[in-house]
Amino acid sequence: RIEAPLVVCASGFRHTASTLLAPAAASAAGLDGGSLRTGQSDGFLMCNVALQGSAADLGIDCTNLWLQPAGSPTGFSLDEGLRNYFADPLGVGDAQVPLMLTFPSAKDRDWAKTSPGESTCQILAV
Repeated sequence: RIEAPLVVCASGFRHTASTLLAPAAASAAGLDGGSLRTGQSDGFLMCNVALQGSAADLGIDCTNLWLQPAGSPTGFSLDEGLRNYFADPLGVGDAQVPLMLTFPSAKDRDWAKTSPGESTCQILAV
């Protein structure tokens, strides 16, 4: 029985329904195996990094940087680069790992006042 009006779980739907809930509770809530109609999706890793220096000192701004595996090893084909990466994530070169970098502190207009000389970076890797 699920009594909470809202359940927030970072482990994901599939793991919650198949592992964290008792089978009877999952079934009663309509979360049994029959409700898992989609395949497992790929996960990602997010790393939050503290940087010493202001955005101006470090030369960062409020843009997001997307690093895609579409270089000369894949004939500049993003589709081919992603296929290669998902087929063997540990076997591709460093430049072939899809990444996104963003600088939240550079987007916060009050950041320099509240945290002078500091910046933040988030790195998202598939």
